[in-house]
Amino acid sequence: MTLRHGASASALLLAALAAAGCTTSTDAPSSRPAAASSAESPAADGTNYSSCTDGDCEVAVSGPTDIPLGGQGDVATLSVTEVEPAEPNPSIAYDVIDTDGTIGHGYVISGETYGVIGGLAPTVNLEVLRAVGQSVVLSITMS
Repeated sequence: MTLRHGASASALLLAALAAAGCTTSTDAPSSRPAAASSAESPAADGTNYSSCTDGDCEVAVSGPTDIPLGGQGDVATLSVTEVEPAEPNPSIAYDVIDTDGTIGHGYVISGETYGVIGGLAPTVNLEVLRAVGQSVVLSITMS
């Protein structure tokens, strides 16, 4: 290839890369995930509490609400009675209504997992994952 009019090989290379859709940036790729859109739900299942009937969900809770567990671990309903989204320890207070109508009470703070809800295996596990605005994100799993 013959270069004319003072063009350099690097300038031609840059032009060829640009035409091919390549970049010549030397910036390392970011290891941080992209920022979440404010329109996105803070929890995987949003506020779809019926997604918890299979014993595996992540929901956002902002106030008193009943979450049906469909008899998982002998628990019919998790009734969230209080939500405290304040950092550094967001938490919830709840009542557990067993399938036989027995009611128990509990409290879960961020960073702790509470299990042994209900009386039968499998065990229902609750974990406050984080606060998002005036809500807390609650994980419900079975073990």
